[in-house]
Amino acid sequence: MKKLKKSFMLFYPAVLLLCLAFSFAAGAENFYFSGDFRYRILNNGTAEITEYTGANSEVEIPEAIDLLNVSSLGAHCFSGNETLEKVSFPRSLVSIGAFCFSGCRNLKETVIPDNVSFLGKNAFENCSSLEKISLSASLKTIGEGTFKNCLILDGVTVPEGVVSVEKSAFEGCLVLGKITFPKTLRRIEDRAFFGCSRLSAIALPDTLEELGDLAFAETECAFVSCPSALKRVGYNPFFGAPLSYNQNLNGIYWGGWLIGYEDFPDGTDDEDIFIKKGTTGIADRVFSPENGLCSPYYLRSVVIPDTVKYIGESAFAKSRFSELRLPDSVLEIGDRAFQSCDYLKKITLSKNLRRIGSMAFANCGILSFVSIPDSVQSIGSNAFYRTFAVDSQKTAVKYIDGWVVAAPALQGSLTLKKDTRGICEDAFLSFENELTVFKGAKHISSHAFGYCKSGGGYMKLKKFTLVCEKNSTAHKFALQNGLKVRIICLHENLSGWITDKKATASSAGSRHKGCLDCKKVIRTEKIPIKKCAAPVLSRAAKTKSGVKVTWKKTAGAKSFVVLRKTGKGKWKNIGTTTKRIFVDRKAKKGVKYTYTVRAKNAAGLSPYNKKGVSCTL
Repeated sequence: MKKLKKSFMLFYPAVLLLCLAFSFAAGAENFYFSGDFRYRILNNGTAEITEYTGANSEVEIPEAIDLLNVSSLGAHCFSGNETLEKVSFPRSLVSIGAFCFSGCRNLKETVIPDNVSFLGKNAFENCSSLEKISLSASLKTIGEGTFKNCLILDGVTVPEGVVSVEKSAFEGCLVLGKITFPKTLRRIEDRAFFGCSRLSAIALPDTLEELGDLAFAETECAFVSCPSALKRVGYNPFFGAPLSYNQNLNGIYWGGWLIGYEDFPDGTDDEDIFIKKGTTGIADRVFSPENGLCSPYYLRSVVIPDTVKYIGESAFAKSRFSELRLPDSVLEIGDRAFQSCDYLKKITLSKNLRRIGSMAFANCGILSFVSIPDSVQSIGSNAFYRTFAVDSQKTAVKYIDGWVVAAPALQGSLTLKKDTRGICEDAFLSFENELTVFKGAKHISSHAFGYCKSGGGYMKLKKFTLVCEKNSTAHKFALQNGLKVRIICLHENLSGWITDKKATASSAGSRHKGCLDCKKVIRTEKIPIKKCAAPVLSRAAKTKSGVKVTWKKTAGAKSFVVLRKTGKGKWKNIGTTTKRIFVDRKAKKGVKYTYTVRAKNAAGLSPYNKKGVSCTL
């Protein structure tokens, strides 16, 4: 009986796994129940709990269900459960899905195990009783709205390794008075801590590169050091906080950043602006009439000091200046930075500019010419949309100073100009034919070609083919993005002449030039036959018939020209022969003659022995 029981215990799991595999393969609804849990089987063979159906106030998530390791809690798994007060997670867990515990109003505390590397959007939103939470050491991102409106959450430590705190992650955490950030943090997005009304103790890591709109608005922050690595600051991240009060009437400054400007006239009056010397960055929408926090106003002129490196998104949108020079300190122009500046005729860009954002100069209708510095590495989509510089072009592909900035509604295969310097983001969006790009295009912006928009993101085009030169920037872009490529070679990098066969006096030779890139023979030509060497004279001797001159065999010679002279006179042609012997029958007795010989072939006459051989008849 014991043996039978033991055999059944070994047999049951195998049957269960076989049944699960069969139902999955057969296309059945792959959801299963075990106790109070509904789950599904993931492609990696682990289980994801998709729903808790019980009513317990304390829940322990099992490490395994039906012999399958539990690796994930799915979206909305406990959403709206107002009975739950405490939850324990297994070490096998790596992912907590979107809205997983959203609205669990009585959940008080939990510890997220260190293997969890993903917290989904709004995972603990509206957990109004959540006081404490310990975050996983494997997290890279705290997702959008993760702890939004956790009203009494306090004392959060963001673990080392986290790179980003996303939109509204802690918005509305009214009791949150202290938060500790890691040195790995690079980005805090819009409204991340908006309305955390007790938050006052903030030490931002010096490595932070981006701080979003209103990130710490409506908090108690009175002093926060400005990180030196910042490249983008959203609109007035400390709006409504003590830090933004009682500052320069001409602007609200945070460290080297101009983050707000609220000394403005009502209505639509023009204004002249002078930005404080030493400013390193201009935050998003500072002077835009659409920043949502001030009445509309429009700049008539602005002087940007030569310390500014970054100009934020929509910073000067709808301004009324007609001409602007950006100092050479400017490295980046944000998205829509100068959008709809209707009066802008001329813009002089920084010689050190690296990036021009999407729609940066869109709808600047009378902007007619832009010189793009060699330092520019990327240009965003539609950066010059509806400007005279683009709209005045009659060609299908629109260029600005060697950059492709637009290519609307193209049909058939297309070859770009050889002097193309760069291609803007989305320039060939939805273009699904062959595109030839030469190696002169040193800068290819993201999604420049090979993609279309789909569901708010990008999708690769199956029929698109890039035609390009090997190891060019375009080729590397295609390889990185998994695009179809056909390699061509323009044979612009040729070797010198390489001799295949040396020319002799008897036969012509040949030589070629090869392409150093593709190794093909590109050009061939014959090497002309060489002239014969000067014949080697044997002797000149008197005979009954006259003076007989003889010489040795000369390679390649077809005939010989015999020359003679007397004393120091000039050489004179006295006859031609195909043999290696010649008898001078016109020689006079008692006169000393000197003879020499020239060989002749297709290349002409050979040199000759200037000393010659002499004889007196």
